[in-house]
Amino acid sequence: MAASLTVASQSSFAMLATGTLSHRNSFHDQPKAVKNGHLTIGCLVYPRQDQIDFTGPFEVLSRIPNSTVLVIGKEKSSFRDVKGLILTPDIAIKEAPQLDLLLVSGGLGQQVLMDDPEVLSFTKNQADSGRYVFSICTGALLCGAAGILRGRRATTHWAAHNLLPYYGAIPVKSRVVIDGNYISTAGVTAGLDGSFKVTSILRGDAVAEEIQLDIEYAPEPPFHSGTPETALPEVIRAFFENYGAVKESREAEARRFASVAQPSLTQKPSSFRVAGDSPAAQESAFQWIKNLSMRALAMMCSWTEAQRSLRNVSVGRSNISTRPDGTTIDIYNVAVARVKATLDTEAKQKRGVHSRQQDVVASVLRTANYLDRFCAPVFDQHGITSQQFNVLRILRGAGFEGLPTLDIADRMIEQTPGITRLLDRLEQKRLVRRERPAENRRQVLCYITKPGLDLLQELDIPLRNRVSQALHRLDVAGIEELIRLLELARGEQPSRS
Repeated sequence: MAASLTVASQSSFAMLATGTLSHRNSFHDQPKAVKNGHLTIGCLVYPRQDQIDFTGPFEVLSRIPNSTVLVIGKEKSSFRDVKGLILTPDIAIKEAPQLDLLLVSGGLGQQVLMDDPEVLSFTKNQADSGRYVFSICTGALLCGAAGILRGRRATTHWAAHNLLPYYGAIPVKSRVVIDGNYISTAGVTAGLDGSFKVTSILRGDAVAEEIQLDIEYAPEPPFHSGTPETALPEVIRAFFENYGAVKESREAEARRFASVAQPSLTQKPSSFRVAGDSPAAQESAFQWIKNLSMRALAMMCSWTEAQRSLRNVSVGRSNISTRPDGTTIDIYNVAVARVKATLDTEAKQKRGVHSRQQDVVASVLRTANYLDRFCAPVFDQHGITSQQFNVLRILRGAGFEGLPTLDIADRMIEQTPGITRLLDRLEQKRLVRRERPAENRRQVLCYITKPGLDLLQELDIPLRNRVSQALHRLDVAGIEELIRLLELARGEQPSRS
């Protein structure tokens, strides 16, 4: 497939008002629509990419009136995408003109380019110039490696979404996210959605809607497995069986980027100089490296990541000094070794008296937090909290008899002193109702309403799938054993599955 197209014709459907492309210094301003003027659009392509990340948006962007679409590669020679489709760039990166929009697609081949200075510089220069950068799927990770995600809201394929913070991005669960002159989309097909958003920015809503009608973009997927929230557990398990190696590789690359992008022991600026190997010189080197490393630790994603970074410090740098007896000493490496030992010692001292029981408590709390964060998007999409869901679940179990307020509080997974306020909010949403029974006017009984039952039914499948995804590493026997141990820790009678 020779992918190239020039679109320079004026469209009869748009009476375009005058305006100019706004090149802003602030990346967080809302982009303003361009109403006329020629547009130069570039699509960055590379071997083993997902072609639909490029060809899907190309189908939309190539229809923008008075525009030229250039297909840009590292070289002009043809190559195959991840499934074997042949793509042929129009021009090489070094020949590319100033663009109004750069599209960066994703796919397995993206990983090869994460250290490519030509690709990263090209992408960063585009963003720094104030022009638009439009990433599809894991093209966001490539933009992250180029350094343009720091402090920006962004999205990417759901299986790589957790990697965005490593590149300094603010992760957003959405199919399309716009942050100033940077537009990102979720996985693969979301590129079409993003293309219409981009068209609206560049030419206005009317043009975008005309193109949408032209290509009859009105998707009705035959299945509901397009997101992990709606896919069946067996579908999610099959995905991770095939994706496991890629996931590990991408996570390793993200961790490596995070450690290198921030000040760390592996970076030895030219300003580091010591003279001789006197105690004063060694102490100076030690303090300099320790201060630098502590700043790096503060920026790491977690203490575990920081410790891993310290363990993997390269000692290939040198600041060698020759002693009078002819022997040499590398002040830098000596200082690095001292910093490692000192930080390890300080960490142990801070832990104080330690026990495996404390490890259990910390692990359980981390796991609870992990599961809570994993399930939060499902609740957020339906406008309720996990505590509100817990109340609805309890009331559904109570059936038509209802429950007193204090009984609900006793059955909550997480003890909530403000149970009355919680019920107030649910009643405002018409998900629960409260009544005083005629036989005991002092008591207030709570009932789940029909909308409350409907909401729970709507949540059941996506929440079940989300939990299955979170615990996909455990088989049935492992889950049963985990339940048994947790019940034993709480002093409860073992439940039956």
